[in-house]
Amino acid sequence: MAIQKWGESFLKSGLPLEHLTLLALKSISWECELHYEYFRLNREKQQRRFEHDVIAYSPNLENNDLRLLIECKYHDESRFWVFLPCDTEDHLAQYGALSAGENLNVNSAVIHSAPYECLSNPESESLLSLAPKCVWGVTVSMDGTRQPNAVEEATKQLGFGFVPYCLERYYGFHNSSAISTLPVIVTRARLLRLKPTINSFEAVRHASSPNEIADELPWLWYYHAPNGDLLDHNMDEIDAYKKQSKYAGKKPVAEQLLSLWTFPHWIAVLNIDAVASAVTQLYDDFISLPKNFSRDKIIAAIWKERARERAARKLK
Repeated sequence: MAIQKWGESFLKSGLPLEHLTLLALKSISWECELHYEYFRLNREKQQRRFEHDVIAYSPNLENNDLRLLIECKYHDESRFWVFLPCDTEDHLAQYGALSAGENLNVNSAVIHSAPYECLSNPESESLLSLAPKCVWGVTVSMDGTRQPNAVEEATKQLGFGFVPYCLERYYGFHNSSAISTLPVIVTRARLLRLKPTINSFEAVRHASSPNEIADELPWLWYYHAPNGDLLDHNMDEIDAYKKQSKYAGKKPVAEQLLSLWTFPHWIAVLNIDAVASAVTQLYDDFISLPKNFSRDKIIAAIWKERARERAARKLK
């Protein structure tokens, strides 16, 4: 009994979930980095240290680099996450997603390529077709009681960490070509999506189990509606980058920085048992998308300029 109690306590630390996530990704030839640390301003505008649980790097295929920014959230089997369906543009419009006339179903709204857009047809809509689309999620216990919202906590951590990560890793021009990034949540919680046919309180009130009113999913797309705090945070991070980088105004870097402001739009939420299969689906679709890396010459020119500047400094 004591051993079981100790084991459950250790599971709640989250470390075993990170370990199993790493093993699942390793099984499909992805490389992982655990506990990536970065700095960003907190709400009090103070520089603080934060971290992402896992950074996953796609198999080494030239010009098809995809990276996953992963937040791991452990839950015991007595709790699950319930989401609202989000199948149509009308659903998105209810949450202000289309208030500016932006089509958020396109692939360029799912993954962010940096420091320039590498998809030949960023307006294609293949990625979101791989899993059901959802919005708003809550954490519920098996007896129906609402719990502290781990969905909101996980999406907030990913949301506030996405832009700082991209600015440091990709807009520093450390890579020879553009790399695409997707935010991901991995959880042990069961994932449930309210059935679109549920249209009355009575249907919910008389449900004896969650499966009577919701469909269980191995993984799903979660629409992340950015609030004012996140948009202000993203803009502050981008403005700080612009002040220290003379390359921020160069096309097409400036265009991608502008699109980064409202990211992330969509987050892939995966049950731990579906990590390998879901990531394989995502990557297979991603590598099938036509790419355009003609703008690599811009990065090459920046590299040469920086090399000349470093050489000049050494001579002084």
